[in-house]
Amino acid sequence: MMPNVITHGLLAQDVIQQLEVSSVTQAIQEYPQAYLFGSNGPDYLFYYYVLKPFKGHQENDLIVGLGNRVHNEKINEFYQKAIEWLNQLESKDHAIFKSYLAGHITHWALDSVAHPYVFHKTGLIEGDNRYHHFRMESMIDTLMVTVYKKGRLKDYPSYKFVKLDSSEKLVIAKGYQYIIKEIFDLDIRLQSFITAMDNMFKVLHFFMDSSSVKTKGIQWIEKTLLKNPWIITKHFVYGEADLEHDILNLQHNQWCNPVDETEVSNDSFIDLYETAIKRGVVALNKLQDDLDTSTQSLIEYIDGRRYDTGKNLDVPMEHFNIIY
Repeated sequence: MMPNVITHGLLAQDVIQQLEVSSVTQAIQEYPQAYLFGSNGPDYLFYYYVLKPFKGHQENDLIVGLGNRVHNEKINEFYQKAIEWLNQLESKDHAIFKSYLAGHITHWALDSVAHPYVFHKTGLIEGDNRYHHFRMESMIDTLMVTVYKKGRLKDYPSYKFVKLDSSEKLVIAKGYQYIIKEIFDLDIRLQSFITAMDNMFKVLHFFMDSSSVKTKGIQWIEKTLLKNPWIITKHFVYGEADLEHDILNLQHNQWCNPVDETEVSNDSFIDLYETAIKRGVVALNKLQDDLDTSTQSLIEYIDGRRYDTGKNLDVPMEHFNIIY
């Protein structure tokens, strides 16, 4: 899902602060942008040809669909094949992909912990609720910078979290191409992955609005001309905080996992974020152990838990308390 780029990047940075020196942390320090880009997980696939929706449209549904499938299917297999690919690489390519893979794992850590809360409060991405998920995650970015990090939004432009050089793009694209072929038996052009990366970087410039001026102008157009509020600005990360809704659940109201109404919690998003840091630290330590010993402790730890529900079962989401 997009954006939530900033929050994922912040978490990735917080995770590495708690890791001891290892070949994984050395790769991250050498190629920090690959790590930060990796913290977006499969989300970059949602940006494929978003700037030119009618160019290459036959692939649009396929590539975007892959973004959803990686979130929800073959979770263990994805990381098994990622490590398998990593072990085939040498030198610079090995370090780049190792850094990227570490970031990708932190994306899983945050999504699997926090997505149940977000889905419970925003519902399925369809019908009257179709914009809620993106709108909430965009505001989470704003609040995690201003409330949690006590920073200024303009100092955290989302596009800087996804900036890659050409060699990094190529290494990451080759890795994703291999993994997708192995787990889904799909032959995707290398350029398709690179296009998605490039579009993500470009589009995030447009979505970033620390002054809120652009957001207000476009919201007027949405309401008065398009008659479709939030159709565009649901993706905007803007500076004016939403004080009407308790986005971060700082009041600690009860909520439940949308697939299990008996699994209740009063955790705030900040509580979930800090839990996800711990999950990310454990996961990256296990990645290091597996690279050192050829074990599969990371896969055992991930245990097929999906990015959307945190569960390893394909159970429909049915329990919601919409925040908007």
